[in-house]
Amino acid sequence: MTTPPITAPESFASYEEKRAWVTATWDALEPQYQDLYWVVATMRVKPGSEEHVAKVFADIIEPSRAEEGCLRFECYPCYDDPRTWIFIDLWRSEADHEAHLETPHLKWALAAIEGHMED
Repeated sequence: MTTPPITAPESFASYEEKRAWVTATWDALEPQYQDLYWVVATMRVKPGSEEHVAKVFADIIEPSRAEEGCLRFECYPCYDDPRTWIFIDLWRSEADHEAHLETPHLKWALAAIEGHMED
């Protein structure tokens, strides 16, 4: 899949003009993304477990990105609350995401953070 380059104007005359540009741009791009599988999730770390969980999450980024069907895999702490982690994944299909859930590195990570996350 090739995404054409998109160049936004340096400024917009109004919020409405900006919104119209964003909407038109998304409408032009949306067909190529409609069959992809997005995952957006948050997880909350227990106090005192921030460093441990950060290490575990750092260790799964590259293996996850290398998986078949992974187009994007991001996880990072929220800028204003380091105990809340945000995950943004983009997979070629739901089946690719389901396969990710069965990988050894993800199973290891889930076991490693057990007891370190809030419910």
